[in-house]
Amino acid sequence: MESQKKLNTILPSESITKRFTNPVKFTEYGIDRLEYLARNKPNDLFQIGIAAWDRFCNANPNQDKFIFGKECQTSNPLLYKKVSRHIKENVIKDILYVHGEVQDPDLYEKETVELILAHTYPNILMIVDVLLVNPYEPVIPQKYDFQEYHGLGLFAELLENAIQYCKQEGIQEIYLTAADIPLKKHFEKYGFVVHDTWMGKAALEVGLGIPMSMYL
Repeated sequence: MESQKKLNTILPSESITKRFTNPVKFTEYGIDRLEYLARNKPNDLFQIGIAAWDRFCNANPNQDKFIFGKECQTSNPLLYKKVSRHIKENVIKDILYVHGEVQDPDLYEKETVELILAHTYPNILMIVDVLLVNPYEPVIPQKYDFQEYHGLGLFAELLENAIQYCKQEGIQEIYLTAADIPLKKHFEKYGFVVHDTWMGKAALEVGLGIPMSMYL
């Protein structure tokens, strides 16, 4: 698919491979594998659904926000389908999952890349999940739960690629979720801001799952 190839250009794959002596094997899944992603990446699919619902509710103040309460309580990965039916528009317009492993038989943990990108309702590029790490360099002592290995220093390049994609596709917002307050501060350095919505305010109160956007 042409759109999948465009999403694929966001990953700085050449820069990643240059970081290692051994080759890196990339595995990709597109929108035709949504059911696979729902089974294997359920929380990421749920995040897409809840983000779209938050945006719809913010644009429609009279909407009952809690009609999908059961789905939210159970983190239902198929929430995006129910939201799509309710708003009469596809929540997921395109999606790409990339997993990368360093091909070194002596390396215990080979993962260097995990990336999920999605073009979603209303017209947003979501960085649903991003992991760009060096499996040869564990963080000792580990300061944060999310940081087991040192990063590759390539998030800025990925973000620049995302900005270029958005300009080509007429998208004016890049969205992601900060897992906690330290990551919120990290993403703020790149120009992301917390959403002034009911979900953004609730997430700030607990300091987890904080929705953030960069506006182009």
